[in-house]
This record gives sequence, structure tokens and C-alpha cells, in this order.
Amino acid sequence: MSSKLKSHSWTLDSEARATKVLDKSAFLHGGTGVPFDIRHFFLDGELAPGESFPISLLLDGGGYAARIEMDNQPNPRSRLFWGSGFSEILRSRFPHHYTEHLAGQPVESRVFLHLEKLSSPRTYKAYIAEESMSNDWSREELRGSVEAYLEMQRKERDGVPFTKKSYYEKLSREFTRTEKAFEYRMQNISYIMSLMGRNWLSGLKPAKNVGAKVGAQIESFIAELGAVKSPPVVAFEIEAREAAKRKVNAPPEGNKLPGSSVAEVTQFKRDPGVKAWVLNAAKGMCECCESDAPFVGSNGQPYLEVHHVRRLSDGGSDTIGNAVALCPNCHRELHCGENSRELTKRLYVKVSRLVNE
Repeated sequence: MSSKLKSHSWTLDSEARATKVLDKSAFLHGGTGVPFDIRHFFLDGELAPGESFPISLLLDGGGYAARIEMDNQPNPRSRLFWGSGFSEILRSRFPHHYTEHLAGQPVESRVFLHLEKLSSPRTYKAYIAEESMSNDWSREELRGSVEAYLEMQRKERDGVPFTKKSYYEKLSREFTRTEKAFEYRMQNISYIMSLMGRNWLSGLKPAKNVGAKVGAQIESFIAELGAVKSPPVVAFEIEAREAAKRKVNAPPEGNKLPGSSVAEVTQFKRDPGVKAWVLNAAKGMCECCESDAPFVGSNGQPYLEVHHVRRLSDGGSDTIGNAVALCPNCHRELHCGENSRELTKRLYVKVSRLVNE
């Protein structure tokens, strides 16, 4: 072969060497798909639907039975399957991959299965390696990712058609990382947006596997590129999350005299008449969960909070068509909750005066 052949998550380096990026199926179901143009690495001919072809995988001196199998679907697909012994090696060496895939969460590293044909028939030497996608991200890579994320978010709000894949492709060409690496990073950005109490881009569910240092950098780029200043919260929240995972018996000492810092904040000029109108219209009842206000405030009125459905920081208007009265629980959930997008959709259905901006 004069050049590498790439197909889906496979790379054929030569007629004797192939590399596969192991996916969810590999960790949970003991196998992975083999594209049509990769089959000849394993097979000299073709398999009939339902037929299988035994092979052996040699890993660290041990032999493991495997097979190439053609399924019985209308458009048959070939797959590589291995036994429980090989699966156990994968799960024990990369437990974080197994648990994250099991939970339906993205992982921040890739596991490569390298295969080399040996002189023995149907025998392949296997080598497994992990490549982190979170280490050593440069400021330029993170800034470019945030810039692309915010641009996609603006297009989504404005109803401008776009494809996320085209952004991943562009970033992948500009920086030496895979498209999948940038897709995962976008999900990290969604998580940072949620910690900041901001809306995140649909289709990019927040992924928590991001450290405090990188998270703080992403937060600063969001503030810079989004032109909305807010007190930094991300590093503290991620560090608190990590501390909660550790089993520590002794209570922390804390700070008897906590230090302080000054942060620049963007404050929007709001119309007090809008707040008053929305609170009066609610008549002491949360417009989300429809429960009574939890207590009476110091002003003698039922305590509810006004929430802008499209955030002012996201270009939302300060009008009664974009504001609702909420109890503190619903307000926090709309800003920080896992199901905030679903709650927002329900508000547009439930509160007739709202206009989807």
C-alpha cells in the first residue's frame, strides 16, 4: 500500500498492520464492526450471511479466540468478536472507559487496538494503547473550540442551518487532533456552561470529565468571546465535585478568614416594571411547578424569583414575553439542572405569554 486507508474508526497502515479505535461496542459487547473496505485484512474471500471465520489474537504472550462474523441483516455487516477473556483485559486495563460507556458518558481518551498479521494462518499479534485527549490542550485549541461552540450556539438561536461535524472537521484540520476529540471537548464546554448557569448547545450533552484548570480556561474564553463578564465559579465547583468523591473521614479545616478577590461583572439594565408585572401575574404561584411560593419575603410578598427564559447574557429581551416567576428550586434547576432544556420547553407550552426568542 502506498498510503494509509482510513474507514470509519479503522486505519489500515499496511497489508500487514491495522489499527482500530475501540468504541462503546468493544467495551460493552465484546466486538466491533469491520467496514467493507477493511475486510480483506482478515479475509481472502467473502462470508455468507450468518457465516463466521475463526482467528486468534495474541496479546502479551496469551492467545485469545476471536472470529469475523457476517450477520443476517438485509444489508449484512461484518464484525470482529472476541471472547470474555479478551473483554476482561480491556475492562481491567481501562476501567474508566468501561464505566463511562456503561453510563452513556463520553470519555476523554481513546484506546487503540493495533493488529499485526503473523506468518501463522489466521493469527494476529495485538497491542493495546491509550491516548489521552485531555492532556496538553493548548490555549489556542481551547480558544478555537470555545469560539466554534459559541458560533454554533448563535446560529442555533437565530435559526441558521449548520452541521456540528463541519466545525469538528475544521478544528481537526487546524489542530492535530481527531474530530471526535473536539466533539468530546464541546461536551465539556456544555458542562462548563451549565456550571456558569448558561444555556448549552442542543445535541452536546454536558460531559463532566474535565479538570479544574482546563475548566477555568474554558470559562475565561466563554467570558472573553461571549463579551459577558461574570464571577469565576468553575474551578471551585469542579474542585468541590472532586473532593466529594474522595473518602475523607476528618472534616476539613476550612478558612477562618477567607480571602477575597474583585471580579469584573456585566450587569444588564432591567426594567423594574417588567419584574413587578410578572410577579403580580403569578399571584404567588411558581409558573413552572405551580406550587405556592415557599415563604413570605421581607417585603411582605410571596417570595418568587423572575427568570429570563432566554438569558440576558444570551441576547434575551427584558420583556414579559421572556420572563417568568419561579420558586427558588425551579429557578436553580433551570440554570443548573440536568433537565433544564426540558423544563424550558415546558415553560413555553405552559405560559401562553412567552415568545420563543
